[in-house]
Amino acid sequence: MDGQAAGRFLRAVRDGRDPREFGLSAQGRRTTGLRRSEVAELAHISVEHYTNVERARGAAPSEQVIAAIADALRLSADERRHLFHLVGRSVPLDSAPSMEVAPSVAKLVEGLGSTAAIVLSARFDVLAWNAEAVVLMEDFGALAPRERNVARRHFLPPPGVQPHYGMTEAEEFSRVVAGQLRATLARYPRDPLTRDLVDELLAESAEFAALWDDAAIVTKTHMIKQLDHPELGHLSLSCDMLEDPHRDQNIVMFSVLSQANSGGTARNFEAMRVNAR
Repeated sequence: MDGQAAGRFLRAVRDGRDPREFGLSAQGRRTTGLRRSEVAELAHISVEHYTNVERARGAAPSEQVIAAIADALRLSADERRHLFHLVGRSVPLDSAPSMEVAPSVAKLVEGLGSTAAIVLSARFDVLAWNAEAVVLMEDFGALAPRERNVARRHFLPPPGVQPHYGMTEAEEFSRVVAGQLRATLARYPRDPLTRDLVDELLAESAEFAALWDDAAIVTKTHMIKQLDHPELGHLSLSCDMLEDPHRDQNIVMFSVLSQANSGGTARNFEAMRVNAR
C-alpha cells in the first residue's frame, strides 16, 4: 500500500477533470479541475472522508469507498486498477467475464506468423483468432457467437468436430476446462451465461459431470500435443498459454515443432494459412 502515491494520483486526476463534463459550472474557480467537495458529493461520502483518503490520513479506505471514488472521477479501467493497487486493495471483477480483447492483444495474435493463436474468455469463449487457428482447428468466424466456445465444443462436439480438435491430452484438457469453469463460476456468480454453460454441460456431458465434483483446479501453461490433421498430416505442437489478467482472458498459442506428411515440410502449413486469410 502506498497511500501517499494514491493521494498524488487522485489529485492529478481531479485537477485534470473538466467540471463541465460533470454538470458543474467552471466559473468562479481559481484553479481548473474538480474540488474535493465535488468529488466527495459525487462519491456519496463526506468531504472529510475523501480528504483523508487523498492525504493518506487514518485507516486504509475500504474497497467500497475506493470504488465510489473511482466511479465519481470516471476513471478508466486502467486508472481504476492503478488506484486499487496503490491503496492495497484487490480490484473487483465485473459481474461477467470480459468479452472485449485489448487492441494490443488482437494485434499480437494476428502477427504471430506461423503460430496458431486464439484468445479465450474466462468461460472459454473464443474472442479472437488468427488465420493459422482457422487452419489448425476450425473457422470460428463461420460459427454463431454462442457456438464459439471451446468448452461446449469439447464436451458436446457437433458432427465433424473432434473433442480437443483431435489433439492428444484430451482427458487432461477436460480436467483443465472443468476446473477453470468452476473457478470462473466462483468469480462471477451473477453471470447467467456462465451458469447456463455449466448447467448445460452438467446435464448433457457425463464426462463433465464426473469432473465437476473434483475440487482440484488444474492450470497448464505449457504442453506438447500430437495431432493427425486431415490435411497437414502428423503435427507435433507446442501449446503455450499467456494470461491477460486485466481482462481475465487467456491467449493460447500452438506452434508446430515438427510436421510429417506427403508434402514434406512446414511450407504446406504456411500455404494453407495464406489461403485461409
